[in-house]
Amino acid sequence: MSKNIFILIIIVFSAFSVFIFFKNKTPQTNENLAIVCTDEVSPVCGSDGKTYENTCKALIAGVAIEKNIACNVKELKEEDIQNINYKIITYNKYIKLENGTFENNIFIEDFAFGDLDNDGNPDVAVILHIDNIQELAIILNDKENPIYWTSIILKEKTNNIAIKNQHIVCDSCTYKLEGTKLVLCAEGGT
Repeated sequence: MSKNIFILIIIVFSAFSVFIFFKNKTPQTNENLAIVCTDEVSPVCGSDGKTYENTCKALIAGVAIEKNIACNVKELKEEDIQNINYKIITYNKYIKLENGTFENNIFIEDFAFGDLDNDGNPDVAVILHIDNIQELAIILNDKENPIYWTSIILKEKTNNIAIKNQHIVCDSCTYKLEGTKLVLCAEGGT
């Protein structure tokens, strides 16, 4: 019995010691923590008008994000992709879209903005509808000018498109731009 009481006293004393030790400690705030940013290059424009390597570095500098590209880069807009030349693989010819269409049978179905060639400029992946066929076209932002780059015929109908981490994600497939070719990375998409 006295052995049990002795063990109980030791447990109570240990718990009380831990309580006293932590009672006088102040919790750490963000000011006391070291923040480490990754080396990811995904330029952002800060509210101070400066370009930062990534969001983390801008926030450490204490500035808000104005836009998710470098400050001096023109973002491509929908009207930029609606009025340029595309190569239509189905017809093996180049056409110029006007307001997103060509002769009523070719039109833009969907598009997504994002950096595809790792230059920090937002490019565009465009789904073109051609006589019930879909083609995926890439428009690069080359020194603030939209440039048609390449296309492929999609094997399955796609309703959604996104650009994530330099990959084009469709409903059924994921592609990556490698030079002048779109390479299938994975089946399954979104």
